[in-house]
Amino acid sequence: MNSGFKKNNKPGRINEIVLNPGEQLNYNTKVGKVEKSEGLSIISAAAWKMNILNLKDLQFREVLELLSNIYGQLFECDDESLLSKTLYLGVPYSDWDAVCHALELSLDIRFEEIAEQHYEVKDNTTNKKQDTKYQQYKNINE
Repeated sequence: MNSGFKKNNKPGRINEIVLNPGEQLNYNTKVGKVEKSEGLSIISAAAWKMNILNLKDLQFREVLELLSNIYGQLFECDDESLLSKTLYLGVPYSDWDAVCHALELSLDIRFEEIAEQHYEVKDNTTNKKQDTKYQQYKNINE
C-alpha cells in the first residue's frame, strides 16, 4: 500500500490519504495545508493519546503557531533570536497553564496577557540584563 494522496476528481468528494506505520498528518488551519511527517516513533506518534503535546525539534515560532491553532490564543513576539530557538519538550496537552509554565521555565520567558487570549512574549534574560545594568548604575551613584 502506498502512502500519500489519492487523487479524486469527483466534485464534492474528499481526497483520500493513506498512511504507513510511522507516518503522521498535520493540518495547519491558518493556511489550510496538510503536511505529512515520516519516521515517527510509536511514542511520538501516540503522544496525543496520552494527553502529551510533543514539541520535538520545533522552533519557538512554530510552537506559537501550533499553540494558537490548539488553544485559540494570539501571541506577539518580536525577538527573532527567541523565535528561532529549537524546543524538545513534552507537556500536558489539555492544560494551557501547564504548557505556558513549562515554556516559561524552559525558555526563560513570560507570557503577559494583554487582552483576553492575547499574549505578548517577553524574554526574561533581557530584563535581567537591564536590571543588572540598573543595579551597576545604582551602585556607582551611591
